[in-house]
Amino acid sequence: MEIKIISNFVVPGVDDDEHLRLNRSEITLRAFFEKLSKRSPDPWVYVEPDADSIDPDDWEVQINAIPYQDIKEGLKKKLFDGDTVILNIKPQGGG
Repeated sequence: MEIKIISNFVVPGVDDDEHLRLNRSEITLRAFFEKLSKRSPDPWVYVEPDADSIDPDDWEVQINAIPYQDIKEGLKKKLFDGDTVILNIKPQGGG
């Protein structure tokens, strides 16, 4: 299966064409982020292991143009071949 990734940053460990290829027919959003994290040459955490959801202060996530907050299954949402995940880092304020 192939999941397309659109992002506002270079996702570590993803091919230049921004697709994550997996030998599965489906995967949960949590497992997707775990696989994505493992492909990074340096430790990269998208979702804390004990977290029940994605931190909205850090990430803006959409699945097939549906905002993560509108997905009732949350991290248990199943992804399938051809799905698109939009993953953006939210800018951090400061000064």
